[in-house]
Formats: sequence, structure tokens, C-alpha cells
Amino acid sequence: MANAFDVWLDRQLHQMFDRVAKEPIPEDLLRLIEGDRRKSEG
Repeated sequence: MANAFDVWLDRQLHQMFDRVAKEPIPEDLLRLIEGDRRKSEG
């Protein structure tokens, strides 16, 4: 069972970061990731 601090921390982190985590990943960043993935595979 979670203690009061853990519950509080979980709620605060969700309040602070849920909107950011739900934002779409920028296309430029996706291209960089895909380019890096191709380099590491080849």
C-alpha cells in the first residue's frame, strides 16, 4: 500500500507533466530518431 508521500508525489507529477507527455512528438525529432536508427542498423 502506498504511503501518503507517494500518493502526493504521484499526483503532483501527473499534474506537472501529463499535458507535456501527451503532446505529439515534433516531426524534426522523429526524423532525427529514424536517421539514427538507420545508422545503427547499417
